[in-house]
Amino acid sequence: MPDAKTSLYVLPVIPLLPLLVAAVLAVWEPKRRMNACVFATFAMIISCFFALMAVLHVATSPVEALHVFNFKWLEFGGFSLQLGWVLDPLSTIMVSMITFVGTLIFWFSAGYMEKDENFVKFYCY
Repeated sequence: MPDAKTSLYVLPVIPLLPLLVAAVLAVWEPKRRMNACVFATFAMIISCFFALMAVLHVATSPVEALHVFNFKWLEFGGFSLQLGWVLDPLSTIMVSMITFVGTLIFWFSAGYMEKDENFVKFYCY
């Protein structure tokens, strides 16, 4: 099992991988429909895997453990805006549920959207 610091550094992969795939699909050729479906669904499966690994990490760590990773995102004057991730039981359960349901939606939509002209755009959005 990876340590808490390693787990925190892979947390950004969960939202950023589908976002990166959406950016790629924005310029994807519409005639490569099923490739777009497989690409987007695979990205969701990987995100779901990392979310489930975060759940496993939280489940095996002590109950009092709350892991926070923050970094300065924007700084002006004496004010600093921080962005970060929190690894706690509620957030890991929610992110794993969202990525799992999103993966199922992507998977079942392949058949449902098969003849739709906006097939690639659906997976992009």
